[in-house]
Amino acid sequence: PAGAGAMPRPPAATELLAARDAAGWLPEAAAAILAQTFRDFEFLAVDDGSRDDTPRILRALADLRGRVLTLPEPRGLAEALNAGLAEARSDTIVRMDADDACPPDRLARLLPAFHASGADVMGTGARLMSPRGRLLEAVPVPADHDGIVRALFAGRNALLHPTVAFRREAVLRHGGYDPFFREGSQDFDLWVRMSRDARFANLP
Repeated sequence: PAGAGAMPRPPAATELLAARDAAGWLPEAAAAILAQTFRDFEFLAVDDGSRDDTPRILRALADLRGRVLTLPEPRGLAEALNAGLAEARSDTIVRMDADDACPPDRLARLLPAFHASGADVMGTGARLMSPRGRLLEAVPVPADHDGIVRALFAGRNALLHPTVAFRREAVLRHGGYDPFFREGSQDFDLWVRMSRDARFANLP
């Protein structure tokens, strides 16, 4: 047992979600996170200056098992994610967006594969979803590092941002997310910068 005053052990992963004015989608995304069968994770949500009901929804989540970081003014997704990385308690970061869903065994399947792979970033395949939640076509991804890098330099983002797990240290070593990309392409830019010396993988 830990002695008095010992620091608590960090969780195996931090599930990082950033949201701005996302009240219409956020409850379903949060429910999917909270329903994970793998339980050794923290749920860290960043409210990027929302003006709708997002803050109230996030406060309710914090009462369950989440933490909420509130930015008083909108700063864009890249800065919101960088703020979350600074607050995360785990070096293993798992991403998800406020308009996404995932199966309850997502972490149970992704995290062992990620750690076994030795990759700095591991994504997965995905399926698009209609606004009413109907599953649409699959988005295939190359599985190996070389295929991912070839796709990136052909202009195709082969690491789907809402699916990835990554090592925080590796992302911060490459400068984190570039705030220049406020609302799009911040992930693509990051993967290209990391491709010089990081290792990538995907679960198809």
